[in-house]
Amino acid sequence: MPTASRASSCTLAVAAVIASAGAQVVKSPRPWPMAARFDADMLSSASSPTLPDSHLSGIGHMYNAWGLSRNDAGIFSKVVWHYNKLAAKPEDARNVIDVLDGKAQKAFMVMQLDGDAENGNTTCMQFPFARDQMFNPDWSKYAKYEGAFYWRQRLVHKFSNCTTFLVLAQGRNPHYYGMYYEDALTGLPVGFENSIATIVYSKFEDLSDNVMSDNEFLRISELDCKSPGGLGANVQSELFASPVFDKLVKEAQKTTAVPVLV
Repeated sequence: MPTASRASSCTLAVAAVIASAGAQVVKSPRPWPMAARFDADMLSSASSPTLPDSHLSGIGHMYNAWGLSRNDAGIFSKVVWHYNKLAAKPEDARNVIDVLDGKAQKAFMVMQLDGDAENGNTTCMQFPFARDQMFNPDWSKYAKYEGAFYWRQRLVHKFSNCTTFLVLAQGRNPHYYGMYYEDALTGLPVGFENSIATIVYSKFEDLSDNVMSDNEFLRISELDCKSPGGLGANVQSELFASPVFDKLVKEAQKTTAVPVLV
């Protein structure tokens, strides 16, 4: 059995190691995985310019082949959303699928038109979508490390002055920069929050060792996807704004919608 003095020496040695490790703090967030699968849950506030007072939950996949070849990059994301207004009834929720094709610089959206939270007719739209509106490689360019932190019962590295790698609807406006949380044990994304939204990632899997096939994302193109009318030059911000979103649904409901599987 170690003596008190030896135990004290061991304690001091461990403390020195911890202090040394603490001095080598993370200076910036780790790069977003080249490929990933994750669950996402987003709450938007009343001040959100897009989908205010809304709740979106879903499963996301993304593949960014920029890490392999910038000349012929397959850059895709697919998110299967369950969308509802915060004040609405659970049965009023609707299903939405977004697929972004960075190679062809287009986007697909499959929206539920009617029914309940689980079943209903659909319509599919496709439209031009610039690659830099899909992913933001500079999302952590101005990140400032704020230290270790417990966020939603998870030990994280906390960074301010960040935006999201997946641009979503908030764009790159510095007004919406916020806090990014990175798992302190795995280095994977945990969440992001700013003045208009909070995003929580769970079941995050780094799939960077897998080379994904384009078909894993583009099978949606087999649907009869139409180009929507009435959208201006800034398709991204307009598309997800509640009035436009509701308008597109109402217009699509006037036509015969055929159920589809993706």
